[in-house]
Amino acid sequence: MINELKRLQEVLGDHQDLEAHAMMLGERGKILQGADTPADTTLLIGNLMEHLVAEQWQTRQRFAAAYSRFTQEENEVRIASLCGKKKPEKQKQKQKQKQKRRKSKKAKGEKSK
Repeated sequence: MINELKRLQEVLGDHQDLEAHAMMLGERGKILQGADTPADTTLLIGNLMEHLVAEQWQTRQRFAAAYSRFTQEENEVRIASLCGKKKPEKQKQKQKQKQKRRKSKKAKGEKSK
């Protein structure tokens, strides 16, 4: 569980770093627009921004995988036990939803008779 949490935190940190770099480049690009900036410099900033956006997308994909691993049922059970709960709240919600569906199916079956 700790390793999954570390991976999740690392991915979030990577995304934050990329976001900060993109903001900084965007601000610098706006400043340079008014100046006599060589076209190569403007093109380079655009290319770097494009690269950062692609990296952010990949980081979001890594986040989805890391979050999925972290929220596996065995981790939820561990977290619940650490918090003094017998069953994770998510599992309780699923059980309630199943019970509602069963009741609904029963009610529909009785109405059609």
